[in-house]
Order: sequence, then structure tokens, then C-alpha cells
Amino acid sequence: VHFLLNNLTLFNVSIAYKKHICLLEQPLIIGTVKQRQFDRLTNDNQQNEVMHEKHYQSILANAPFGYAYHRIIVDESGVPVDYEFLEVNQAFELITGLKASEIIGKTISSILPGIRNGSFDWIAQYGKLALEGSEFEFEQFSEPLKSWFRVKASSTEKGFFSTLFTDISEQYKLAGIARTFLTYTPETVDYQYIIDTACEISGAAYGTINIFDEDGQSFTTHAFSGMNQLVKKTAEQLGFQLINKKWKFDANRQAQLKNQKTTIFDSIHQLAGSSLSPFLLETIIRTFKLGKPAVVKTEKNGRILGDFTLLFTNNNPLQNQAQLETYAEITGLLIDRLMHEREIIRERARLEQITAQLTDIVWRTDLQLNTTYISPSVKRTLGYSVEEYLELPVEKRYKPEQLDDFQLILKEELGKEMNSITDKYRTRIIEMEQQKADGTFIPLGPHIVTGK
Repeated sequence: VHFLLNNLTLFNVSIAYKKHICLLEQPLIIGTVKQRQFDRLTNDNQQNEVMHEKHYQSILANAPFGYAYHRIIVDESGVPVDYEFLEVNQAFELITGLKASEIIGKTISSILPGIRNGSFDWIAQYGKLALEGSEFEFEQFSEPLKSWFRVKASSTEKGFFSTLFTDISEQYKLAGIARTFLTYTPETVDYQYIIDTACEISGAAYGTINIFDEDGQSFTTHAFSGMNQLVKKTAEQLGFQLINKKWKFDANRQAQLKNQKTTIFDSIHQLAGSSLSPFLLETIIRTFKLGKPAVVKTEKNGRILGDFTLLFTNNNPLQNQAQLETYAEITGLLIDRLMHEREIIRERARLEQITAQLTDIVWRTDLQLNTTYISPSVKRTLGYSVEEYLELPVEKRYKPEQLDDFQLILKEELGKEMNSITDKYRTRIIEMEQQKADGTFIPLGPHIVTGK
């Protein structure tokens, strides 16, 4: 659109159809414009408008985010009751699975009848925006599409609105998985769930989760995904037991995995090396119509803790590699935590075994003086059971003035830790009185041993 003001100043305004995006260029001072010059300028600017429109359409067509333009529909009272699709881009089709040819000119309620059944009122939210203007951004789960979306919606013309959105279901899923992993203990960890999820993300037909043993020279398969009657029957016929199977460390295999998180092998032969017989491998490949396998490492700070070994059927390659690698990182954090917790359990068991026969009391506290362990001899000396003493507030164990003294001693000892020549395995004897279960106090001479 061109405006000639007082035959002196030409303004060029390019307006993209329906998008309400205006590009206002600087005024062009042209003095006295002859008709021929004006015609030439007009033609040039018409061409520019076409170029702007094509450029805009190209951006939307190739954008990684979904785009949709809508018209709000209201009832006789002006209340939003539906909205119509006017335009969508290719990313919209990929993200939602809805085809432009099937939804343009149709209402959301006719396309997704369940849109009104969810806890979030999409029509009311967009209706308010289209009638009042402005913009907002939010994250919401769509019941009909079974996905989480991050949406930025805006309206520059009353009755119409546009949305830009991305599917964030993967992030929400991984966050949920991380919360589940936090509940796992060495006794409750569900390896079957872990490998089933890896197969679900990757599209693998079968998979195993393998974890390195403490000796570092072998690893164990803890769970197998894809178990069905055919797999069971084949395993029985071959006399092959996969769960809890220990595998010897294979330097060639580890060398192939060294420089990347995910390694895709050309064949199972290349993956298995000499660990399985050629006859067994050929039988497995033919029976299950297997294609290229993949191994995804589970690590913590560059230290390999194990891996997911994933088997795909022919013509079904690995999917969602980036998401799978993030999942493997989360799994690595879990495995590392469980390893440390198992070591703590073993240390505690050894300590309890040593201290069970002692008459002296042995205890462990943190820097806040919370007792994390106390030996059974506390019952003979103080009259508390182990459970009772661990629940006892520190104020109930010592006199207030003794707590102040102990804090000063603790501060002094921690200060010594900064000195490189200090004996890191030193002990210090102090005199304190501890309260017994009957309310009386008994003098004790604790030997304080510092440690990390």
C-alpha cells in the first residue's frame, strides 16, 4: 500500500494478509514526482510486497514451531462458544497430527469434540484474548491430543487470534521419570520399568539394561524388555538365560562405545563380538527379524556405569535419540546414587557388626549434631533403645552450656582441616555429660574422630 503526501513524501507500508504485521519504512523524499517515476516506484513496491509475503510464508512454512490463525465464534450474547481454523503451518500438522486440508474452515469442537471435557477451557481462554486483545503465554495439557504444549497466543484484531506453540510432552515425561527415580532405593528400584521406558522412547522392539559390576571387569543384565511367548520359547530351546547374566568385559566393545553416547552397530554380530556363538546369533536374527542394534551409555561425570542395549526390527531405526540420551543421563544419576547407598548400607552393617559386642558407645553425627548412627550399647549405658536415641532431639541429650562448648570445639577442629599438615585421622577427647532415659546425667569422655 502506498501513500503520496503533498506530492513530496512517499511512504511504503507492506501489510501481510491476515497476519496484521506492518513494516513501515523510512519516508522517501522524492521532491516533485512525475507520473512515469511514480508508476515505476509503484511497480517496484508492489514487487516488494509480493517478496515480503513470500518471505513471511517461507518463514512460517519452515518454522520449527506450530502456527495457527483462528477466528473466534460467539453466541447471541457475545460469549465465545467455538473458534475456526483459518490457517496453519506444516509444523502444526507434524506436532498435532491434524492436516490443514481437513481442518481449515472448520471449528475446534467439530475437529476435537473432547476439547470441552478437559479441566482447561481453551475456548474461553482464547475467546477472552480475541475479544480484548493483548497476548499471553502458558503451558497446558491437551486431553484430546494427549500432549503438553507451551503456547504463546496473541490478538491484534478483534475476533481473531494466532497461536505459536511447541510440544513439551518429552520434557514433562522426563521430569515425571526423574521424580519416580527419586523414590527408588536399592531395595525398590524397578529395572523393568527403566528398560521398558528406554524402549518406548527409542522405538526398540527389545532391550536390556546392563550395569557394570563393582570389580569393573564384568557387567550384569538386570532386566529385559520385549519378553513375549516367542522370546521365552526361543530362550528355553537355546538354553539361554538373559536376566542376571554376567558378561565379561570386552575391550573391543568398549572401544567402539568410547567417543559417543550412542553407538549404532551395522549388525548384532558386530555388537556381540565373541560373547555369543555365531549359530546363536543367526538364530536370534532370523527368528526376530532384527536390524541394526544400538547401545546407549549410562554415565556419571564421564564414568561409564552401564548401558541400554537396544534391538530394532528391520527397517525400524532408532527414534528420539536426543531424548533417549537425556534419559540415559538421568538413569546414570540413579545408578550412581544407588551404588553409593548400597555402600553406605554395607558400611553400616560392618560397623554394627563391630560395635555390637562393645561396651563403649559408638556414634556418628553430622555437623548439626544430628546422630546418624549409634551402637546397641547405648541401651546398657543410657537406657535408650537405638531407635529412641536417634529420635531424641539434641537438646534432650546435653546441657545447653555443653552444646555451646561442643560447637566451639567443632569449629576449631574444622578450622584445622584447612591446614595441609594437620593429621586427618586425629582424635580428640572431651568431657561431657549425657542425659539418661531416667532423667539423670552421666559423665562421658567421648573420643571425637573427624572424617569426610
